[in-house]
Order: sequence, then C-alpha cells, then structure tokens
Amino acid sequence: MVVLAATKLFFALIYAMTYSEAADQSEADPLVQVNFYGEALCPYCARFLDTVAARIYDNGVMNMTRFRYIPYGNAKETQDGTVCQHGPQECELNRILSCAIHLNPDQQVWFPFAKCLESLGPSKIQPLEPAEPCAQDASINYSAIQDCASGQMAVELQKKAAEETASLKPAHTYVPWVTVNGIAIGGAFEQLQTFICASYLGERPEICYGPPQIAVSSATHATLSQVLQQIDHRLNH
Repeated sequence: MVVLAATKLFFALIYAMTYSEAADQSEADPLVQVNFYGEALCPYCARFLDTVAARIYDNGVMNMTRFRYIPYGNAKETQDGTVCQHGPQECELNRILSCAIHLNPDQQVWFPFAKCLESLGPSKIQPLEPAEPCAQDASINYSAIQDCASGQMAVELQKKAAEETASLKPAHTYVPWVTVNGIAIGGAFEQLQTFICASYLGERPEICYGPPQIAVSSATHATLSQVLQQIDHRLNH
C-alpha cells in the first residue's frame, strides 16, 4: 500500500510539474526528454540498453521521447588526454558511438547500432572491428562513422559529452545515469517506461495503462521517494 500511495503521488506531482513547465514548451511538442549517460564496455550500460531501453524501442514508447545517449560516463580529462574507466578501448568505442549518433540523429536509426555494439561485451570487442557489422545491421554508413571516429569531429563530440556529463545536477555517481525532463531518476531507471508515460504531454497509448512489467523493489521505492522530493521542491520554489 505504501508503494501504491507513493506511486500515485509521484504521478500527481510529475503531472503537475510537467504542466507547470508547459508554458516553456511548444504545445505541438509533447515529447519527454530522456538523457542516458553511459559508456562503452560497461556491463550495466549494456544491460540498460538491452532490456530497459530496448523494451521502449520495441513497444513504441520511445516514440514519445527525445531519447539521447551521451557516451562518456566515468571518463576523466587529464593533462595527457581522456582516461576512460575501461581503458583506451572504451575511449575509442565512445568516439564511435558519438559519431554514429551525430551522423544519424534519428533515435530509431542510431539506437539499434548502439545496442548492437554494447551487447557484444568486452571479451568480443576489438576496436572498430564490431562497428561494421553493427552498422550494416542498422543500415547506416560505416565508412562515415569510421572517418568521423578517427578525426577531429570525434574529439569535439567527446569534449561536448564530457562537458554535458560534468554539468549534471546532481552529479552522476554511477552509470547508467538517466534523467527524465532534466530530473535524475537514479536507481529507478528500470521504471523508465512509467516515468515517460507519466511525463508525456500528448495522448498516451494503451501500453501506458498496463501493469508495470517490473515489480517496484524497496530500493526503487526509496529512489522514487527521493525523486518526489526533488519534484516537490521544484513545484514550491
């Protein structure tokens, strides 16, 4: 009952928050802004793409969003350049992902490529080698991605990804890190579909009214409570 009450309160607050900000949005643009901050070779990011994100891609809920992937994650900028959590191989794959998204901004196009690349896992990846079959499967231009990833464009794209990741409020503490309309949802990212359905300004599809596909755990309930506090603060200040 506590979880149910918290969930109902969450829907009411996020609905109010969304409409309080609707004046700043075009009425013709009901889409929910979903940002995914992650990195290549991260098993948790791969799981997020292969399960949570893939679910909303397959069932059409992603069409209710502007879904962005910012591939930088826990990398750090040093005097010697970018140092990635999983080594130089991750840095190279982050550049490939940045280029693929930049050159193919339609989320229906780049998402299958990113999911394919991430799903291979570090034991099966050699830099650049898996990009071509993943690009072919997604029907995108591999040569253009390769040219971008080995040039200055990739450097600039990763610089922007680093700056955006560093500007997160609150700062990310792990990956995957997901925000919905600018609000970090923390460990509740497995409930992403619910957040999207609650935040969407247009007519919701029938799938939004079905039962949750994933049970709300006590940890997720705690995260929802934290998010509720953030939304309540925005509504009253």
